[in-house]
Amino acid sequence: MGRDKTPRKTELLPGALEMLILKTLERNAAPMRGYGIALYLKHTSQDVLQVDEGSLYPSLGRRGFIPPL
Repeated sequence: MGRDKTPRKTELLPGALEMLILKTLERNAAPMRGYGIALYLKHTSQDVLQVDEGSLYPSLGRRGFIPPL
């Protein structure tokens, strides 16, 4: 019997998404918006991290980058 090969969806540790957002903004010279941040995280993690809007935009709001939803 083999292991299940389907990818699992896992949760990030509290505060990890905010740290990833800040690092993304720090490493890019041009200003980025939510969609660009999500694409950057997906690309640089080789599709391991896929941040959806339901997580990204509330995190941006908590950090004061956009008005809270």
